[in-house]
Amino acid sequence: MSGWDTVIEGAKSLGRFVSGDSYGAYAVRIAALTALSRKLKRSIDKDNQEPLTLQDFKATGSTLNPSNGNPITPTQEAPESGTRLQLNPNTNNKIPVLYGAATFGGDIIDVRLEDNNNTLYAALVLSEVTGTKISDSTASAYTLNEVFVNGEKILFKSDGITCDYTIDTEGNRNNNYLDMVEVYFYADGRTNPQVPEYYTNLGLQNADQIMPGWTTRHTMDNLLFAIVKVKYSKDKGIDNIPEFKFSVTNTMTLPGDVMYDYMTNDRYGAGLEPSEISVS
Repeated sequence: MSGWDTVIEGAKSLGRFVSGDSYGAYAVRIAALTALSRKLKRSIDKDNQEPLTLQDFKATGSTLNPSNGNPITPTQEAPESGTRLQLNPNTNNKIPVLYGAATFGGDIIDVRLEDNNNTLYAALVLSEVTGTKISDSTASAYTLNEVFVNGEKILFKSDGITCDYTIDTEGNRNNNYLDMVEVYFYADGRTNPQVPEYYTNLGLQNADQIMPGWTTRHTMDNLLFAIVKVKYSKDKGIDNIPEFKFSVTNTMTLPGDVMYDYMTNDRYGAGLEPSEISVS
């Protein structure tokens, strides 16, 4: 586990659905990465000066070895120390509600860096899970249609999780993401994994078995979310947090179902009693 594993966990109230015992509160858990600016630390506490990071070394053009401060000889190379990231928490983010079909991104709620800071895990909340359709008394169901990374459509391997290659809007194939990106999709809580349509995988794992640091207490109830795993590679140009978008379909599409769901839901809707609504 890297030092990045010690994240600051916080949740700020965003209305009724994150109060009390609601596990929607997990959706506003902001991944506040704990590494402070080393340059600032050096200016404040010169007596406890830390060695330059690889990124500082590159930025300053220094000829010092960032691991020990000694000069680098022509035969020495700077050590690889992974990718350095900074995420700014946004406590104003609100969880959307998906009715019908849409292609959209998610809000990052947790980030972990593993493998000497070279592998990133990010949890993204996509939507609240809607309720039962009044038209036929069946629960809302979700289908993951497609996933996009940096604007390119992912074609998965047979497991429906691991990227095989991507294609851009003009149909050009890109092999840079081969085995470098994995996408885990969950429809309503940590125990409801799914793969994209037309894929089959009977060995899917719960979210707490994928996301480092999570336990069975990270239930993610009533939430549609994804966990993405990204391996960094300078040679392949994967050196930051990619932008992911998800094409998802919810079976709740009829206007009457949508209006009734919103009016009666006490998490994201008006919270009216069913007896107050005429459905005839």
